[in-house]
Amino acid sequence: MKTLLLAVVSLLFWVPTSSQNREDAKNARNERIQDAYEAAKDLVETRQFTFRSNWMNTQGGKRIQLDAGSGYLTLNEDQANAYFPYFGTVRVATMYEGGGIEFDTQIEDFEIKYNDERKIINITFMVAAKKERYEVLIQLYKGLKGSVTVFSNKRDQISYDGYFKAIEH
Repeated sequence: MKTLLLAVVSLLFWVPTSSQNREDAKNARNERIQDAYEAAKDLVETRQFTFRSNWMNTQGGKRIQLDAGSGYLTLNEDQANAYFPYFGTVRVATMYEGGGIEFDTQIEDFEIKYNDERKIINITFMVAAKKERYEVLIQLYKGLKGSVTVFSNKRDQISYDGYFKAIEH
């Protein structure tokens, strides 16, 4: 009987602290998410950042892991510089082009949209490369992680997952 009473009393003390710890953990997690979102907003506002891809997602559903540094996008105010490997359908092939998605040019129609409720940032812009025109959709989520999706007038769309960081001067 004494053991049962001790167990009940212990349980009464444990239950409130257990739920309190869960609440504290949830609040700490929400605070980390908010801090990461604010850091991402600050980075985007500078319009000077780099994206490094780790994964490529084709329209056909294949997910391919990329070597470090094999795909990147650098945005420096109104200039975009990018190279991404491409695996997918090309509708209009051009001779003597590298085969990947590559551009280093001025951006057009730059737009940023913030979703404060879901903590997501969407950036869209257009670029005209040598013989192709690209629409680029950048999505930042989970702070500085995100994706870049490239739409082309001559290829199927493709997206890349990776991380963002400030340009090192």
